[in-house]
Amino acid sequence: MYWHFFVLSGFLITYLLLQEKEATKTISLKQFYTKRILRIWPLYYLIIILALFVLPYTIIFFIPGLEPIAENNFIVKIIFCIFFLPNLVLVMFP
Repeated sequence: MYWHFFVLSGFLITYLLLQEKEATKTISLKQFYTKRILRIWPLYYLIIILALFVLPYTIIFFIPGLEPIAENNFIVKIIFCIFFLPNLVLVMFP
């Protein structure tokens, strides 16, 4: 079921590269990845900021007894998330 994401991503990337090749007769990988980064990273960092600084303090997401767990190693967790390694947080701080 998870393969849908990879099929759609592959289709989108291939389509964009073929469209660029048709328009310019070349493919600039640097320009392609720069566009992708500028499109994805702002949203990623917005979600990280919301998840770490806003959502824990909203009443809707309050879970009794979870506060000390969220505050332990907070700086380390932020650093892992900034460098796209949030899965390591789950492994290192269960």
